[in-house]
Amino acid sequence: MKKINSNVVVQINVGKNGISQNTFVEIQKNLSVKKDVKVKFLKSFIDSNDRKSAKDLILENIKNAHIYSTKLTGNVLLISHKVK
Repeated sequence: MKKINSNVVVQINVGKNGISQNTFVEIQKNLSVKKDVKVKFLKSFIDSNDRKSAKDLILENIKNAHIYSTKLTGNVLLISHKVK
C-alpha cells in the first residue's frame, strides 16, 4: 500500500471579484481535512486592494482552531494546518 501524502496544498485564487463568503468556506473546509491552503492574490485583485489587509480579513473571518501558521510571501498567502 502506498503512503498517502499528508502535505497536500490546495490553491485558491482571489481575483477581481475579491474575497467572498465562499472563499472563507473553502479555506475552513480544507483546513479541517488537514490540508494546507495557498491563497493566490491575482494581479486584478492587487491593483485595487492591499495584500496585508486581505490577509487580516481572511484570518479574522475563518476563525479556525486548525491553523498552525500563516506566511504572506509576494502575492501568495500560505495557511498551514495544525499537525496533531
